[in-house]
Amino acid sequence: MKARNIVHEEDGYTLKIIEKKDELKKSFLLRHKIFAEELGWVERNWDCLEIDDYDDESVPFGVFDISENLCSYMRVISGGKTFMLEKEFGFLINSDHSLRKSPDTCELSRLCVDPAARNMTIKGNFGIHSTTVLLLKGIYRWCMENGVRFLYAVTDEKVGRLYRAKGFPFIPVGTPVVMPDGVKAVALLMDWEEFERINIQKKPEFYKWFREFGSAN
Repeated sequence: MKARNIVHEEDGYTLKIIEKKDELKKSFLLRHKIFAEELGWVERNWDCLEIDDYDDESVPFGVFDISENLCSYMRVISGGKTFMLEKEFGFLINSDHSLRKSPDTCELSRLCVDPAARNMTIKGNFGIHSTTVLLLKGIYRWCMENGVRFLYAVTDEKVGRLYRAKGFPFIPVGTPVVMPDGVKAVALLMDWEEFERINIQKKPEFYKWFREFGSAN
């Protein structure tokens, strides 16, 4: 799949596919801060970088502020490659769900927001949005360019409900499981075509903003 860089500027923030070495290092540092130091999901490393085998098969997205600090991060694991849902989180999928493994399906993973940026918002042409929604805006554009319709994700059940309330129709494909840290994790699947149908009808201005891309300063 193409990893042509996607860049979008809005309200002082820059959304992009992360390619530069220094920006990649910022993403690995942020991942370590969240997943090793804050959540304890992975072991701490002496260099404070959180890197795994999926990085070679993924496209990393980041939202940076005006000072080039990385505010939020998420990666897309390309369709046809091994998903974390197949290995680390396979126990979250119901036995009657057949995991999609085709070029039109990818997996979201390693979503993290820097603690200092968790109250930051983007004032779009329709409402005020979190940096996570801006990440999804960029991922949507990338998916449309690469023929990707479906996205898997694993997240806190509460976060999944929040996504749906904001117009992202993630549906559970398994029963929530309480993790050792107390988070109730759930495996989700979203159809971008369903996202479009819902928002064209119920939130047309949000949908219009979501499709706007380019410089918007």
